[in-house]
Amino acid sequence: DDDKLAELAESIKDVGLILPVAVTSDNKLIDGERRIRAFKALGRTSIPARVAADCHEARDFLKAELDANVCRQEMTITEKVALAKRIEALEKPKAAERQVRAGDLGGARRPLGPTGPKGQDEDHRSDAIAASAVGVSRNTYRRARYVVEATADRDDAVREAARQAVEQMDQGCIPVAPPRGRRVRLCL
Repeated sequence: DDDKLAELAESIKDVGLILPVAVTSDNKLIDGERRIRAFKALGRTSIPARVAADCHEARDFLKAELDANVCRQEMTITEKVALAKRIEALEKPKAAERQVRAGDLGGARRPLGPTGPKGQDEDHRSDAIAASAVGVSRNTYRRARYVVEATADRDDAVREAARQAVEQMDQGCIPVAPPRGRRVRLCL
């Protein structure tokens, strides 16, 4: 899948290679073909690799690759919100800098609207960056974050309703952003 390979290459470009490829002692590839293809797409000529000392270690590498692919599970919306909140916290200082720079252009302060300086590119907001990083839209992230944060509300009824809503969102029973007409899929 060329789109997924391009995403992997972009990720490697942004954050580096997290997991090296695995090879045998005679440089036969055990694990990491997509990572190698992504490195080549980035114009790189070498890649970090782990070398299996013997056939038992090579078998262990292959079993780990199989487990990583077969046992993989999609993140729940709660897990995505938690990760996005950490990313957003890291992005906020950068977003504030961009906002100050945008407001100081030409020596005149730009008027602020409800979402920051007018004309500010929405893709550069900390919550939009965080949402994109976990694979959801900004609005979906904001709605889900609101519901997840409501599980800590002072009101017992609000906490319980939020807890139930989060559980249903995580199971995929109710969408974070309900479709037009407000139809909801029920889980049995």
